[in-house]
Amino acid sequence: MKLLSFETFFCEKLMLGIISDGHKKWLALNEIWTQDIWLIPIHINSNHWTLLVVVFPHKIFLYLDSLKGQPPNQLIHNRLILCGFIENYRDARIRKFTRWQDWTLHVPIDIPDQNVSSGNCGIHVCAWVYIIITGTAFQFSDMHMNCFRKGMAHWLLNYDLIRKVNSRENLRTALLELPVNPGKIHRNICQNSHIPFEFSSTLEYCSSIKTLLP
Repeated sequence: MKLLSFETFFCEKLMLGIISDGHKKWLALNEIWTQDIWLIPIHINSNHWTLLVVVFPHKIFLYLDSLKGQPPNQLIHNRLILCGFIENYRDARIRKFTRWQDWTLHVPIDIPDQNVSSGNCGIHVCAWVYIIITGTAFQFSDMHMNCFRKGMAHWLLNYDLIRKVNSRENLRTALLELPVNPGKIHRNICQNSHIPFEFSSTLEYCSSIKTLLP
């Protein structure tokens, strides 16, 4: 399984319909069309974190929101910026990723709820990322978020972040902004709240992706 995690700065620019030369270089460097999965964190109205998972082999958009909301209009429903971004690339067209009638947008409602006042949305996102990457299926709730925080703090304190920070700063300095073709409105993408492939739960599907993909 090949997986690529996007930074939120990229998604914010994408939803505005612009993308920088710096990001184009980053996309080329990471060979995005060889990746099976994209993990795209989304910052909603600057106060709420959600996660969009793009599973190319399954032709699935999976939107995970601890408040059970809908994906941002400017990303999926309205101008479909993400679809337009994908269509801009010849490799995506060659691999037939742009046959949108074959794709499904899943917005599941069987995922753990967040207490609105808890501010735990970002930790919920991290929990889903961990489940997808490791293939670990474990039940969690909003009550477990402090345990996640402690685990992440321990990992960060024992990891050399200097190289990553420098790389991020170099990316931010390359901001020759160019318009992104938003593409047409793709009404062929089916949206539902069902669990993909008739798994018993979204948790089971997310933890199984690693074994389902070669």
